[in-house]
Amino acid sequence: MRKTCSILLAGTLVLGSYGVLQGATLKNRWSFNEPGGQTTAVDSVGGKTATLMNGAYFDGSGSVWLNTPNLPSSDPSGDYVALPPNIITGYTAITIEVWYTPFVTAFWSRVWDFGNSLNNSGGSTSYFFMRTGDANGGVLGDITIMVPARNTQQVPGPVVTAGSETHLVWTSDGNTGVARIYVNGQLGGETLGFTNTPAMIGETTNNWLGRSQWGADPYPNLSYNEFRIWDGALNPLEVAASYVSGPDTVNTDPGTLNSIEVQLPSALTKGSGANARVLARMSRIPFAVDVTGMPGLSYRSSNTDVVTVDAAGRIRAVALGTATITVEFTYGGQTRSAQQDVTVLNLEPILIHRYSFNDDGSSVAVDSVGGAHGTIQIAAEQRDGQAILYGTALSYVELPANLITPQTITRNAITFEAWATFGPNANWARLFDFGNTVGSDGGNYVFFCPRSGGNDSRFIISNTQPGWSGNGEQGVYIPTIMDNWTNVHIVAILDFGRDLAAVYTNGRLAGLNTSMTRELSAIINNYSYLGRSLYGADPYLNGMIDEFRIWDGALSAQQIVASYRAGPNSTNNAPGQFISLDIEVPARITAEWQARARVIGNWQNAPNVDLLADPDLTLTSDNPDILTVGSGGLLTAVAPGTATLRARYQGLEATKQVQVVAPSATLVHRWTFNETEGNRVEDVVGGAHGYITYATNTLGVTNAYWTGAGELVINTNAALGATDAYIDLPDGIISKLTNNATFETWVTIYNGDYWSRVFDFGSLPGGPTWTAEPNIFFARGAQFNWVSGSIGGAALPTGTKVHLVVLFNESEKQAKYYVNGVLAAMSQPGAVNLSLSQINDTNNWLGRSLYSEPMPTPWRDPYLQAAYDEFRIYSGLLSEAQILANYAVGPNPPAQAPTLAARIQGNQLILSWPSSATGFTLHSTTSLGAGATWSPVSGTPTLVGDHYELAVPLADAPQRYFRLQR
Repeated sequence: MRKTCSILLAGTLVLGSYGVLQGATLKNRWSFNEPGGQTTAVDSVGGKTATLMNGAYFDGSGSVWLNTPNLPSSDPSGDYVALPPNIITGYTAITIEVWYTPFVTAFWSRVWDFGNSLNNSGGSTSYFFMRTGDANGGVLGDITIMVPARNTQQVPGPVVTAGSETHLVWTSDGNTGVARIYVNGQLGGETLGFTNTPAMIGETTNNWLGRSQWGADPYPNLSYNEFRIWDGALNPLEVAASYVSGPDTVNTDPGTLNSIEVQLPSALTKGSGANARVLARMSRIPFAVDVTGMPGLSYRSSNTDVVTVDAAGRIRAVALGTATITVEFTYGGQTRSAQQDVTVLNLEPILIHRYSFNDDGSSVAVDSVGGAHGTIQIAAEQRDGQAILYGTALSYVELPANLITPQTITRNAITFEAWATFGPNANWARLFDFGNTVGSDGGNYVFFCPRSGGNDSRFIISNTQPGWSGNGEQGVYIPTIMDNWTNVHIVAILDFGRDLAAVYTNGRLAGLNTSMTRELSAIINNYSYLGRSLYGADPYLNGMIDEFRIWDGALSAQQIVASYRAGPNSTNNAPGQFISLDIEVPARITAEWQARARVIGNWQNAPNVDLLADPDLTLTSDNPDILTVGSGGLLTAVAPGTATLRARYQGLEATKQVQVVAPSATLVHRWTFNETEGNRVEDVVGGAHGYITYATNTLGVTNAYWTGAGELVINTNAALGATDAYIDLPDGIISKLTNNATFETWVTIYNGDYWSRVFDFGSLPGGPTWTAEPNIFFARGAQFNWVSGSIGGAALPTGTKVHLVVLFNESEKQAKYYVNGVLAAMSQPGAVNLSLSQINDTNNWLGRSLYSEPMPTPWRDPYLQAAYDEFRIYSGLLSEAQILANYAVGPNPPAQAPTLAARIQGNQLILSWPSSATGFTLHSTTSLGAGATWSPVSGTPTLVGDHYELAVPLADAPQRYFRLQR
């Protein structure tokens, strides 16, 4: 018997489940107690002197005053306070605490703003600010970073009362991902998944109180009593204690724990959930403090068959019945508990508003159910049972405010239902929009848009103002526009208890998001529109609305289909008797790619119902090593083999077998750039030779050269005055590929322009719209685009060689790309609806965009400034293992790949490889697969015969994997 042994370096380091709890440390404190006439403020803790600028002054009573409202921040003569450079540099967790009194503030005025803007242009720099807000919009905290790519994260907060001193606190911790705003000791706003930190901003030179990095933002009129910076995030009890202690005393001790209470709904619908909020009463604090998320909290359910609860306090209703949730909180050595009964019921949705538009010629949109009548605006019509909207100003329907509130939506879910006809529309026209408007910006809204600016339709909820800012928007993106759709039935659902948003069109599930985190409270329903956006610049809807309904609760999939079949003139959505169950799934899926399964239920009055959003459905795979099942029926093919899907629903079961096949690829074109002269770029595999070409160059200069070391450099010599060199590859090489394609390159990029192309395959645009025919391209930004969709991620770095692999999969209708062996972005299955054979590829270019000069402005994408080392095209799909192997070997693989051998000798692992493996070095990683980081192994190899050897102590930890890499 022969024994085999896998050699791994094994070592284990065990850390506690929770790190050491460390409190925040006060680093800076400005109390502004200086006498009138002085222009510097003392930091009594850190010794960092602040400077009063221009007309800012001390009042001699412990405050500093700023009084140049409405003057733009671009004017340096305004009143503000300048803190020293780099005052927050390096902080990964921080607390900013201030007592201030606002008098006259604009929406975007600043309480503070730390950054390094040039000429007051905040758009290209990192910063950390707190907005003052005004009477119409609250405070807002923002940390924006620029490296590796621009990323803005925000926390919205409440309106602060003018003329009243306010205690305002910001806390954020990049490790926990929690950022909060507190106003007068109480939680005012919270964002989870907040990972931006001051350390990511880097050095800051403009650290201002009362002035913005953005030149258009006005200075405020306000006074500061106290300003503090803490290293670390104060917890909610410490913030409340500091508020109670006041600005003249630093004391964050909340006292002893007296009692707690838990806030949970007393009734839930089966399949829904809720987040427990826990309030604590402390001896030094005269109000209850929200301590949700603090260490020391624990939860348990008396009956997990009815209601489950996790360590974070998220409860789930799994079956009918009642369970008791018990919460314990330990703080300062004391423990208190509280309980709440939760009953799980079958709560049917209730129709609360119905607009049928049956009153011809009337300006009243009658609500036949809820009595919340709306108004047909003067440029719209009510005729033939429809609201007719012409896409012009004053052509919309206005419904009453506050139709959507926690008081009106009692089931923690809301359904919008409509029958509508859409004509040609401009981007961002709305079917409906419920929320708020400040100035010309919408916010805290929920809307449905049949045509967005991204070539799709969208159902969106946002918890920020403006709604587009701070990653506030979440929802469903449907990869189609609805222009010229006739009498389409649209159902849009927000189920807050199930973290779900869904859209159905004509009874079929069109889009699903099961990772929602927005709550009903995000919507501030001051305005309610049909056919109009809350954003002043957006167009009005061109179309007709036959019926519009609002339901308290989530319609089931079978109710939706029954309603669709019944039509707009009936509210009977009873599905009738349940008949059968089936699974729709591709018989074959390529390994490492994905597909969507549909589980279909058939009822007497509702056939062909997609059940993926139904809480009673379970869909599983009998072999997760071959095929896994994710949310929304997302199937991921893991490895070749066969797996059986099993669906169970209300006592019925259906199965389907799926075969997973290995990906395969054939190299059909390879350009190595090994030439040393001339303008021909040789294809050493397929004979499809390319040529160095110039677009508009009339200067007779050549801004391209061969390095002689296997690279072609283009457009890097700015002194020549012409940067329009590119590589023109032969016509037809893309459209001839069979179904799937892989594009692989090693390239060093020198310019930072987003839209410069690594490659662009298609045909030049022409005609008055200057729209290119179907094409595919990869832009440095980074973005891979196939006209009707795109994927993107962090910008490709400049000045360093990058291995880029782009995969285009027509079989699963999916695309993805890798950067340096790591998966960077992947589309949803079904998103790629372009066939390579559809591309009229008469312009196949490296380094040039189809929208480059001489295209008219505003197109004119810049030419790429780069050094190409290798470009390959495969018919088919490389596997991830092949991509990793190619990245490890590099663009010039040896005729025979070197082998790495290992043996144990004493307490050492001896690794050896051929001395002929020129340029290869030993690398290791602690894990395999996507995201693995390979690093050089320390030590100098020893030449033993015709092999290199390197000894690694077996006592090294943790476990490691090894490979050769060049």
